[in-house]
Amino acid sequence: MKKLLILGQIPKEYGGSYTTGVANVIIEIANILKESYDTNIYATNLNSYKPIKHHDITFLGYSKKLLLKLLFFELIKRPIGAIKELRNYKNEFGVPQYKFLLYRILIKNYIKELQPDIINAHGMMFSPIMKHLKLSKKTYFSFHGFMHNDPNSILANQERGISMQKLYKNGAKYVFNPTYLNPEMKDIGETELKINSDNASIISNGVNVSTFKYSELDRELVRREMGVLDGDKVFISVGALTHRKNHLGFIEFLKRNLFKGSYWIIGKVESEETRDKILHLVNSKELPFTIKLFSYMPNSELYRYYSASDVYAHPSTSEGQALVVFEAMCCGMPVLVNKEIKGTIGLDNSYDKYLQFVDLKNDDIPSFIVNRTQLSEKCKEELSWEVTAKKYVRFFGNNS
Repeated sequence: MKKLLILGQIPKEYGGSYTTGVANVIIEIANILKESYDTNIYATNLNSYKPIKHHDITFLGYSKKLLLKLLFFELIKRPIGAIKELRNYKNEFGVPQYKFLLYRILIKNYIKELQPDIINAHGMMFSPIMKHLKLSKKTYFSFHGFMHNDPNSILANQERGISMQKLYKNGAKYVFNPTYLNPEMKDIGETELKINSDNASIISNGVNVSTFKYSELDRELVRREMGVLDGDKVFISVGALTHRKNHLGFIEFLKRNLFKGSYWIIGKVESEETRDKILHLVNSKELPFTIKLFSYMPNSELYRYYSASDVYAHPSTSEGQALVVFEAMCCGMPVLVNKEIKGTIGLDNSYDKYLQFVDLKNDDIPSFIVNRTQLSEKCKEELSWEVTAKKYVRFFGNNS
């Protein structure tokens, strides 16, 4: 069996220090790819100091002792080279130089130990590392969104010491064998970022159809628990509290439309400013509707809140292809999408009646008539991760 090394992040349930949409994508794909490959994941957010075996996937951890040992030998063997590499991370790519040097040292060590047949890097952040490992042309890059032109994403990453403009502009030079979520992303990658177009492919996201489902029983239980009255409409958004997710913009949309009901927001706090503004609105009692904030919630619970809600709100100002849209639909929910990101959804015309693209500053709240059970069954047949994983297997096979 061929060995696959995946580079990216993993969700909390698998030992990660946080959960993002990309982390969920990586683990869902890996859970299917393990049937075809000896699958290993180097996760930059792993909370373990030793390798962990979980459901036939190896998650690569490290000890401080190992890291110090590897760093020591690196500095002894190539002190001038290490200094040049540090400067390159900062000057060419605009990323935290010491952190990326440590990433590169660990990845090099794991590649030496594993001798993987396939390396699949998720995101532009691995491009500088693969450049210094001289493995760019042998790496399969998967992209889940281009955020280099989004002001909110630029600001958030700037606070983490990352220049999105430098990373994307210069990192794109070292990207080969890319996959994109939709044609719009592919066009941006090839025309705007000048990513090499050889061996490119479009592979959309999927859904864990065994986890995300519509449950009438859970709908009744959760609505009762949340004090939702009969006939009240509930909008829901799932995503970290950041500027880019635009929860505040959606709140203004509901306020302008004199909405009376509830808006539920599930996600960890990444911007305290966003959280504080929302809490101020909640406490001021000036809104004609209620807002409920929930922190991180595992997928095993999330479907219950999708089931209990009526419409999924996707007000982000930029996205790749948000998993939450597919998850919500698998739970039988119609979806309202910010018109600004219309091209990122990637669903065929058969889903048109379940989607409404809205100008949040000018449009009214749309109405939906949806048979939730039928929509849930349709998504389970057409949007599963098994379909996505098969495309990855073909992609790796065609280009290896």
